[in-house]
Amino acid sequence: MQRARTNGSGLYTTCAVQPGKYSLSAEAGRFARFEEKAITVQTAQNLTLDVKLEIGNAKETVNVDGSGIQVNTSWPVSAFPPGLTWAR
Repeated sequence: MQRARTNGSGLYTTCAVQPGKYSLSAEAGRFARFEEKAITVQTAQNLTLDVKLEIGNAKETVNVDGSGIQVNTSWPVSAFPPGLTWAR
């Protein structure tokens, strides 16, 4: 297995690959994994493979705690506790 890193322009290079069939995979951060199989490399061949990374599935979890302050919505305006004001 060979590993390669991209440069600042997103280009990568591997050297001294023997002729044969190969697979290429790429991963980065929150992108979906890219994989291309059955790549044939010939003797003395320069081969260009463009990798397109797509945004992966973002998952977000929201927890709701129902034990917060209860609000009484049935009070008439004149029955608000002292210190609360009513504005329209």
